[in-house]
Amino acid sequence: MNYQTLKVSVITVTYNNAGGLEKTIHSLIEQKYPNIEYIIVDGGSQDNTVEIIKKYEKHISKWVSEKDKGIYDAMNKGILMSTGDIFNFMNSGDLFYSDNVLNDVARLFNENTGIVYGRSEQFSEVESIKYLAGKEIDSSRIWKGMFVCHQSVFYNRKLFELFGLHDLRFRIAADYEFLLRIINGKGHNFKLIYTDLILSKAELYGTSSNSYAYTWSEFKKAAGMYYKLSFKNNFYFTLMYVKSYLLILLNKIGLLKHYRKIKYYNLNTK
Repeated sequence: MNYQTLKVSVITVTYNNAGGLEKTIHSLIEQKYPNIEYIIVDGGSQDNTVEIIKKYEKHISKWVSEKDKGIYDAMNKGILMSTGDIFNFMNSGDLFYSDNVLNDVARLFNENTGIVYGRSEQFSEVESIKYLAGKEIDSSRIWKGMFVCHQSVFYNRKLFELFGLHDLRFRIAADYEFLLRIINGKGHNFKLIYTDLILSKAELYGTSSNSYAYTWSEFKKAAGMYYKLSFKNNFYFTLMYVKSYLLILLNKIGLLKHYRKIKYYNLNTK
């Protein structure tokens, strides 16, 4: 089978981020893959998002602008609007790493492929940071959290037909819970395929209020749905909570960017 017969549905969720959306649209337009369905789900933005959508409407298969219940509700809307064989969530401000990403990914799909995932370049122009994130999933350590960047994950649509949509009880980690649902699911033989290729670029954002700590609380909640957490597991999450609040403190006193530069120094891409 010619891999280019596979339709790739790229779903972009956005809210009041017209500038970031335009960058993402440009990244999509530059893709060399011939069989793309592009869906934009806007949460009823008050800026000029709708104007940007209309500006590029000939490149957009479907779009909607209306209030939603959060990012995963918007992503679920996009799934239901899509007709592709492969799904990817490239939200506003996120970019494909090169113009050949969709070709590279589609080549790896066959009837037994559930997910193809790879690496992502994370960057902050303000803090002059750039490093590679994402690594091959270790089934013995997946309980620790989501260490795959969602922009670099491509799903077989049959997974959503088998396992349902994102769980809206999660505000930050629904994609992680969905991944655990697949890994622990019975009655299927879909495989997760890792590629060492860099598939996306995404900007780092500062740690705000308690969102970082809340992320870890959701990771723990999702992991607890599929694994029996031992004392050692719970202690790990406690350490992550403590680290979260330390990062919040560093952010408040203006030292977070310096911490990040030290942390990511050896991870910076060449």
